[in-house]
Amino acid sequence: KEYLKDDLQGYYIDTKKQNEVKFINKVKDIEVIDKGDEIVAKRSNTAEQVKLMLDIAEAKKWKLETLIIGGSVEFQKEVRKQIAERLQLRQELQQEDDIKIERPTTSAEQQRFNVQEQEQQQKAEKDISIKELKKSLKASEVLQYAINKYNLKAEDYELTSDNKINNKTNRQKPKNVIDFLQKELHITTSESISICKELYSKQPLDIKADKSKELEQMGLKISICKDANKNALNKWEQVEVKSYGELSALMKQYPYSMAQFEGARSGDNVKGYNNVLMYDIDNDKEPKLNLNEAKELLKQHGISAMIIPSKSHQIEKFTASGKSKGVGDRYRIVIPTNRETQFTSLEEYREFQQLTAIALKLEPYLDKQALNDKARFYYKSPVTAESHIIEAKRVMNIDKLESRAVERVEQKRAEAQAEAKRIKEIKANLNQYRTKPNNSNRASNNLTFVNAERIINDIDIKQLINHYERAEEYKEGNYVMMKSNTAKYSIIDSNIAHDFKSESTYNPLTYLQQKLNTTNLNIIAREAQKVTGDKYIEVNQEAVNMAIKTSLLKATNDKTFESGIKEYFGVDYYRFNGNKIKIADQEIEVNRDEIIDALKANREEQQRQQRYEQEGGYQGMEM
Repeated sequence: KEYLKDDLQGYYIDTKKQNEVKFINKVKDIEVIDKGDEIVAKRSNTAEQVKLMLDIAEAKKWKLETLIIGGSVEFQKEVRKQIAERLQLRQELQQEDDIKIERPTTSAEQQRFNVQEQEQQQKAEKDISIKELKKSLKASEVLQYAINKYNLKAEDYELTSDNKINNKTNRQKPKNVIDFLQKELHITTSESISICKELYSKQPLDIKADKSKELEQMGLKISICKDANKNALNKWEQVEVKSYGELSALMKQYPYSMAQFEGARSGDNVKGYNNVLMYDIDNDKEPKLNLNEAKELLKQHGISAMIIPSKSHQIEKFTASGKSKGVGDRYRIVIPTNRETQFTSLEEYREFQQLTAIALKLEPYLDKQALNDKARFYYKSPVTAESHIIEAKRVMNIDKLESRAVERVEQKRAEAQAEAKRIKEIKANLNQYRTKPNNSNRASNNLTFVNAERIINDIDIKQLINHYERAEEYKEGNYVMMKSNTAKYSIIDSNIAHDFKSESTYNPLTYLQQKLNTTNLNIIAREAQKVTGDKYIEVNQEAVNMAIKTSLLKATNDKTFESGIKEYFGVDYYRFNGNKIKIADQEIEVNRDEIIDALKANREEQQRQQRYEQEGGYQGMEM
């Protein structure tokens, strides 16, 4: 117990056995045993019990990342959850400015320190740092969250110039966003950080440049194409303009793009992007944004911009099948930015485009495929097109948008790596996820049974997910994924899916159990039939054979045979027709001749018995 630095009030510590320490709390029904090279638990799998076990492990200097975990699925899930929370908190606390690190004194400690420092740095690069949260998350957002959720009195608090929150009712120093949640609302460190991250992800980004810049002073650059080919493949060059008039003239003469090309136009040949954003508004589907509404929206942002009609502006357009798209405002939005950008990957470009469109409140009106095209270009506008200038002394600041895009891509990559590792683990143990349930209903007196094996092996789990969740299917690397509002599935094979949000692995049967909230196989089988059109409730032929055999022990005619079948299965309906008998709602083929012969033999035996009794019980012989 010396090594466990924790509050053990209420625990009985048993050290009677050598090399074994027991931590027992009968009130909480907890018993944890430290056996030296392993820590085991008896009794319930509570979160508090798992916490105590991990406290012991950390006190013994065990690495949480490499622990071998055994036990029930629920226990393993709780352990992994708490380990993840501890590792995350450890990483975040490591990043605090005021943390004092004990420097190593030996070469072995130095080497261990270097490895740990590298691990911490790699983890830090994949997440939002505490320092960044304190600096960039607006204190006003946190205060408003607290007022709404915890009914704080707004008049008791004020915001300081250095992005902190001051409680006017006490003499304490103003607190940063994380300290405010911890010390004012008594929320745990990990939960406070989690809340701040959530608020940070939703926080509108400032898109105005810090300094005023007239367009004429900044040197706006775009790429134009002087190739006569309609696909604008070659002869791309970067040009600089000093006014919107000059920009408008170029856009009426040449195809143009925000991308800088090194050679022919292609995604692979994009070397960077000019200090300009471009958006195409077609208004071919809802919601629509007419030209005047676009002007008002851009004015609200307070940034300089230009709108120029495209060649199909106020002209009727048609689909490939000849269906009219109608007449409407069709135009391009051009927005100067504070600098050029250079993205190292398609993922970063796409993330940046999406974040930028959201920040400008244009995302609902844009073609999503256009936002994903690194080598996107636009056809020239008609000579008669009238450009509309949104005058402002500020240009759009993309610094935070670009940082956020890179940050999110790194997070997604880390998630993808973790998911790939989990998928590999599942594939190595697929059979455990195809196990049939123990509560089989194939009893000897059941007319039917549910073929659970067919449900597990024959149903395509994607069909079920689509039916219940309307999920979007896509590919992530080599893996087929399905995403809904509540789950993110990896389709391991046709009948195994893993949900990364709940950390649950399903086969078709367990998925139906979860969706229907029942383990009743009959209910599940009927629902599965509705979805797939196939039957999974089958006739229990062994029981039918036994029922016929039992009934034929006494039956001498159709009526007594029918009575025996009904009694065996406890049903009300029975019918014998041709070579089939119908019991309840099941129609079953039988050997009619064998049944008739058996009934006839029973009648003859009955008649012999009657004669025997009439003759006084004497035995005799007959020919």
